[in-house]
Amino acid sequence: MATTEEVRDTGGGLHIEYVDGGIIKVVQISSVDELFKFRLSEKRGPRVSLIKTRRLMAASKASGATLKFITTVIPRDLIADSLEVNPTNLAKLYQRKSLSRTQTEELEDLTHLWKEVQQDLFSGDEQMMKRWLDTPVPALDGETPKSLMGTITGRKVVEKYVQKLKYGDYS
Repeated sequence: MATTEEVRDTGGGLHIEYVDGGIIKVVQISSVDELFKFRLSEKRGPRVSLIKTRRLMAASKASGATLKFITTVIPRDLIADSLEVNPTNLAKLYQRKSLSRTQTEELEDLTHLWKEVQQDLFSGDEQMMKRWLDTPVPALDGETPKSLMGTITGRKVVEKYVQKLKYGDYS
């Protein structure tokens, strides 16, 4: 039984136990699709290490249906930037049985950072988070976090900034 949270590798996937609002939740994840949906659906929940995530990614790729789900949480233009497609063509990817390995990795990186920002900075307050994403930040050379999150390099910059905010370094 989980006292706070536990993520175990079961060989064929992940077994996750955590407490949410005093209720113990148990989740089995056997694919990248399930991981992305879990990550973006749960307000609170344990982080899955990158090593465990990579094991899931070695066994499966994200589906077009999961991409469509992700666009209900993360802005379409941000996802399109990450996948290097025109936002109007994003819907074509929804029909695919599986996305490419590169596209899956881009989505993994983006959803991971999205969850970190949502949980650590805004405690699940989506409206406040969306305002922050569109606000120029002096520490990011006046760029908005959202404008940086469309590339791997930009996400690294935002992630470092988030870490500084979490630990009280506002420089």
